[in-house]
Amino acid sequence: MLEAVSALAMPMAVCCVGALFLSGRKIYFESFLSGARSGLQTAVGLLPTLIALMVAVSMLNASGATVMLAEILSPIATVIGIPPELLPLLLTRPFSGSASTAAYSTLLQTVGADSLAGLCASVIFASS
Repeated sequence: MLEAVSALAMPMAVCCVGALFLSGRKIYFESFLSGARSGLQTAVGLLPTLIALMVAVSMLNASGATVMLAEILSPIATVIGIPPELLPLLLTRPFSGSASTAAYSTLLQTVGADSLAGLCASVIFASS
């Protein structure tokens, strides 16, 4: 029963919205187009910033700067109690999802998923 309801949820939502558009009491379609146009303008305005951020993070990873910074911060992290293997993930996570995914994957392959660093990395990676 639950599978049937969940399978029909999206088609029913689309049909309800279509019926609302066709009812014609208000100009719903024009409002939709206005909102879509505004959203597209916002996306175009953000695009240069996103491209610059992606290029900068890619350059940092390709140059090895994140690994070098992780090696520099490793003694401090050890004193605090942070596994040094987590540092590349901690440095890339706030800036790039794809770079942090690569760092997370590399970390799990190196130390394993059941290690302290692997468990901490899983919590960090799952956080937003």
